[in-house]
Amino acid sequence: MLVLSFSILLLGCSKDELLYTNPIQTDTLAEFADILISEILADPKKDGVEFVEVYNNSNKTVDLSSLQLASINASGKRSKLHPVSNSTVYISPFTYKLLSINSEKVQAQYPFQSKSTFHSMPSFPVLTNTQGAVILFMNEIAIDSLHYNLAMHNPFIKNAKGVSLERINFHTPSHIPESFISAAASKGYATPGYQNSQAENKEPIFKTISLSELTINIHLPSGGKIANIHIYNAKGINVRSIMKNQLLGTKEHFKWDGKDNKNQLLPMGIYYIYVEIFDSNGFLKTFKESLILANKI
Repeated sequence: MLVLSFSILLLGCSKDELLYTNPIQTDTLAEFADILISEILADPKKDGVEFVEVYNNSNKTVDLSSLQLASINASGKRSKLHPVSNSTVYISPFTYKLLSINSEKVQAQYPFQSKSTFHSMPSFPVLTNTQGAVILFMNEIAIDSLHYNLAMHNPFIKNAKGVSLERINFHTPSHIPESFISAAASKGYATPGYQNSQAENKEPIFKTISLSELTINIHLPSGGKIANIHIYNAKGINVRSIMKNQLLGTKEHFKWDGKDNKNQLLPMGIYYIYVEIFDSNGFLKTFKESLILANKI
């Protein structure tokens, strides 16, 4: 059985170095409380369906039958109001609810945590793929909206089909630039019915990257960054590429099993892990540290 033991591991990157140069400005919670749009998928995978995820950002239980959805197409025409539910269905405080025309199709294409967070609507507004808007109503009064377009996706994503846009902060209005960004690759590019992969990370960050036994942990204050992770042997030869140009969330965990790119167990010895994190705004940070691959005693 193999274990990894490490020397000093991927230190030296402070929290401040990873913050965006233009941090999002927050407003009072009261202005943006209650039911909010949390995530949307406007361009589903083949045989998939569009969805809108909502979040109850309050301490009140809300009946979904009081909510309606509408969309605006690329030419500016608004759809009719679509009732979220024709019967009583509740969304509890500080929880998510995934709305679509077919919950089973969403569950078949994306990882999910609980079927209770899914709800199939009797009808669903059409979401145009390239640009448009989603409007959330409560008792026919608009309470939140999102105007979206392809430019909101991470520029390193070549094809946004099947990639959702996630809200990063429920205390920030949806029209603020970069309030919604692409979901992380490690989550299958969507997080239906549970916490967004790009949610702002408010936990104290003592190490941007750390390693525990067989696990690489990456913690970032904000999402939207891309990573490459490679393992090199003592001769400088790349023996394993754990990820290439993968879109990160704010909390990531990647495992290495001590094997090479051909799934063969590597010999004992000294190896180096090289991590590169970057974004489309010119941010670049690299890490290189040594580790020892050894038999467990």
